[in-house]
Amino acid sequence: MQFSLIHRSKAIFAAMTLALVFTHGAGAVGPLPPTGGPPAPVLVDISVSGPVSMDENSSEQMLCTASYSDGTSVQVSPVWSEDSSEAAIDGSGMLSVGDVTGDQVVNVYADFGGKSKSLSITIVDTTPVLDSLEISGPTVVAEGTSEQFSCTAIYSDGSVLAITPAWSVSPGIASIDSAGLLIAGDVVSDQEVTVSASFGGKTVLLKVLIKYVPPVLSGLTIQGAVSMNEETSVQLNCVGHYSDGSTALVVAEWSENSSYATIDGSGVLSAGNVSSDQNVMVGASFGGYADTHSVVIKYVAPTLIGITVSGPSIVAENSSGQYGCVATYSDGTTQAVVPDWSENSSHASINSSGTLTAGDVSSDQSLTVSATYQGKSDSMPVTIKYEAPTLQSISISGSTSVDEGESTQYTCIASYSDGTSESVVATWFMDSEFAQISTSGMLVAGAVAKDETVIVSATYSGKADTFDVTVKYVPPPVVLAGLAISGPTELNELESISLTCQATYSDGSTETVTPVWSEDSAKASVSASGVLTAGNIESDATVNVVATFGGLQASHAVSVWWVGDQVVYPLTGLAGKAVRAELYDHATGDWYDLGPFDSPEELVIENVNPDQWYWISISESNTTSDSWDEVQANWLHM
Repeated sequence: MQFSLIHRSKAIFAAMTLALVFTHGAGAVGPLPPTGGPPAPVLVDISVSGPVSMDENSSEQMLCTASYSDGTSVQVSPVWSEDSSEAAIDGSGMLSVGDVTGDQVVNVYADFGGKSKSLSITIVDTTPVLDSLEISGPTVVAEGTSEQFSCTAIYSDGSVLAITPAWSVSPGIASIDSAGLLIAGDVVSDQEVTVSASFGGKTVLLKVLIKYVPPVLSGLTIQGAVSMNEETSVQLNCVGHYSDGSTALVVAEWSENSSYATIDGSGVLSAGNVSSDQNVMVGASFGGYADTHSVVIKYVAPTLIGITVSGPSIVAENSSGQYGCVATYSDGTTQAVVPDWSENSSHASINSSGTLTAGDVSSDQSLTVSATYQGKSDSMPVTIKYEAPTLQSISISGSTSVDEGESTQYTCIASYSDGTSESVVATWFMDSEFAQISTSGMLVAGAVAKDETVIVSATYSGKADTFDVTVKYVPPPVVLAGLAISGPTELNELESISLTCQATYSDGSTETVTPVWSEDSAKASVSASGVLTAGNIESDATVNVVATFGGLQASHAVSVWWVGDQVVYPLTGLAGKAVRAELYDHATGDWYDLGPFDSPEELVIENVNPDQWYWISISESNTTSDSWDEVQANWLHM
């Protein structure tokens, strides 16, 4: 059902007419003469004067001249400004410029009496010009030495600045780096080179003499072996070192400090027989210089002739045996050594220290233990002895619990001295009213009223074991016993209610469930969540709602009441007030009173003709005048 409101508005129109009438007195003969003196001259324009260019880092005075309508002009003080970060102008017009890189243009502005003018000034870069270069440094450098050179730049303003030029030198008997360090090479006579420095398009040259310096002996070094075997000889040499960096073999005077060696005049060192390594200090002298050289005379051990393996010839299975190796030398001595060990059987392994570990065998097994040391080898046969395992214990394996009325299998595991185990056929026994066990170990549980513990026993070859088993009580299953629908039993047409379904179980428990909902009326519908919605009806009706769950059904009767045509009229701003309404039927001319109501949020108007217009007037109580004041009124069409 719909309703509409009709609103009326007023338009306000206004017009204004303004008339101004001027009159002139009768008998007037002309305009009246002006009073006061002549008019003051008017500012016509301004101009800015000053230099068109300025050197960087200088100041110049700017001037502003005003021109007037009477032909006069006068110097004035405007508001000064400029547009460059390289300059600044003060209130008196003094322009100061800073340091610039390259010529820069600055615009100076003057504002006076509403007039503006500008002047462009070029700031001139006055950087001094490079005139010449000058190299400083020695003109004579000894061969094989280095000297530092530097360069200064001389500018047009007379200033001098130390610089880093591009250095070069020719010919190639000397070199110079980027920092000006000249390194003289070796020469066989005095040689002249030219040092060149270039910077800023200028180049300067300097002649330098590389001075030949005759070499002199500066030291000695003994060269040769630092070790030698006993009863052998080695050649030692004496090298002379000279000031020009050259070296040469010299004939020195030789000496040594050991009773185990001798050295001749040519530097041949001969070692004697030693029982251990011995150090010999060899000396050489020549031209006032001397050097020493240490040589170790090495003891040479006797040579290996062969090796011998020793150890047990029989090793029990799952045990170990220790093997050793003895080396025999050319001097008749023997010594225990650590060889590389190996064996040729999958039933054993030997580690690097000679320990043989035997595995499990089902019969005696033969193998060979081998050793290799410094190219020599030896081996020996070994038998791994089989030992029949003995029974150590038995254990029962299976479930620790079984539900009443069910069965479960138990097995017996035998453990042996060799660490092995196997399933065996044991003799089973059980003394209980709650369960029985078969000869094959199958336990069958009887009925119990609560959990009960039974003991399973097994014996095998003189060994026995027991095992606790719990016979578990199994309560009967819980099943659905009934359904019931809860919720309102009546509702108005076009309204909704929520229904719920409760399930009752065989153990007395209950829970709210989600059934399949249905109803028997075309005037209502029920959702999957149990919300029943009534439609538009012409008279009161009854709807039967059915819930289906778990194979059971429950029904619930709901009365649906016919309400008739109604209009809901919303109210706002009337909280805390007493309100009443008057409804006027336009067709019949009848008035109807509604209320009064306290703090209403809406008015519900029922049993109205949807084809008629109604006028509604809303009033609130005026406690001061003890009257009702109309606060709103509208036409309604249902």
